[in-house]
Amino acid sequence: MIIRRGLILSSEFYEWRHICSLNKRTNQPIKTGDKFPAPVSAWDDLVVIMEIAD
Repeated sequence: MIIRRGLILSSEFYEWRHICSLNKRTNQPIKTGDKFPAPVSAWDDLVVIMEIAD
């Protein structure tokens, strides 16, 4: 079995933020919320290191 790994250097990346809305009729949270990309950045021009593995 071959395992491939790598490092990604980045100053910013995006994560998904889930926001659950309320049903207008029942006022209950909707099970499948809306997804919005939320930027995540390093402070003071630092580099974020992410590891990927196959």
